[in-house]
Amino acid sequence: ATSILTAAAPVIAPPPLAPISVATIAPAPVAPPAPVVVAAPVVAAAPAASVDLGALLLSIVADKTGYPAEMISLDMDLEADLGVDSIKRVEILAALHTQGAVVAKTEPAKMSGMHTLRQIAEYLQGGAVASAPVAALAASAAAVDDVARILLGVVAEKTGYPVEMLDLAMDIEADLGIDSIKRVEILAAMTERVPGIAKDRAVPPALHTLADIVAYLGATPAPTAATPLADAPKAKPVRRAELGRFVLELTPAPAAGFAAPGLVDGEPVFVLGAAGLDSAVATALRSNGVDARAVDALPDGAKRCVYLGGLRSVEDEVQATAVNREAFVVAQRLANVDDALFVTVQDTGGHFGVQNADARRAWLAGLPALIKTAALEWPRATLKSIDLERGARDDAALAGAIADELLRGGGEIEVALPAAGGRYALRSV
Repeated sequence: ATSILTAAAPVIAPPPLAPISVATIAPAPVAPPAPVVVAAPVVAAAPAASVDLGALLLSIVADKTGYPAEMISLDMDLEADLGVDSIKRVEILAALHTQGAVVAKTEPAKMSGMHTLRQIAEYLQGGAVASAPVAALAASAAAVDDVARILLGVVAEKTGYPVEMLDLAMDIEADLGIDSIKRVEILAAMTERVPGIAKDRAVPPALHTLADIVAYLGATPAPTAATPLADAPKAKPVRRAELGRFVLELTPAPAAGFAAPGLVDGEPVFVLGAAGLDSAVATALRSNGVDARAVDALPDGAKRCVYLGGLRSVEDEVQATAVNREAFVVAQRLANVDDALFVTVQDTGGHFGVQNADARRAWLAGLPALIKTAALEWPRATLKSIDLERGARDDAALAGAIADELLRGGGEIEVALPAAGGRYALRSV
């Protein structure tokens, strides 16, 4: 049976040959019969000149894949960039046939070896196809806006922040608490939602703001007559000071609902630092499928640790400093682990000291400082600092709050959990 892709339009048969007269009277040599004309194999003929095959192909691909037409170009890879498999390829060619763009038979063997839309268009048209002006150039500013909008949606989904609270000028780590692992997750999501982003490109460490990510993804338009920079969306000025002085403030950070990476991968999670509470936290985690173990000291070969020393009672700065030293020793033990999980928990009022705080407990601020330093040096680690206000809660209630944050919190590197309820992150202004 002939498929819908290989069916040819009716071919007009050549007119019948005039009857050949054969001389039978004279013995003179008989003239050879006129050769019978055999139609040459039909190949893909060029469509009518009025058909802009490139633009039509882009339109059909947009319809079949769901990608905006202005974000698609003829040089995109069918599979790697657009996710067009063999079945989808058949649907696209069938649509071209239906719309009269394919007027003759195609060769499936050749078609299967084509990787880009341009190759298909040139094969069907029988020659070079100019890049369709489609919206790629005239609407490149709109494409930038689309990438920025998609990025803000992905960040909102991954961090739990309402999308209306996000801005391209926000610092990825300081403002949004996005660590290296969460950054990879966001870029992975972008490669699935935006065509043309290479799946295997290396992630540079110098992405500081969401605007940097938009530029890294290649969506920043070059200045051309069609897209003057003055017309492109402008982000707020990017803060780039290497040194500076900023004020911290708490901002609501609703839980995103996902577990900390590495928490439920089968590796044992060692809980230590606060006698009694260690066991309660380990029990709460085990009830949720985590291999959690309460220990007095971190064993050799450990890769996961929740340190609760910051919840101990401290009477002076000496005791508070001792907690910081213990946490530093734990960090040293985990420093050689490629994908370590290190979480510290403290009680400095559930607000990291940005409001009125106990002067004795203020010395525990070394714990989140240690975590943020480790985040700069351990790009593949999962790191989090939790400020959990004890208030009038018992160990079971505290353990439940810690387990809930680790299992259903989010990617922020610093999370404040006051006794009155709510979940907050720090923002530098």
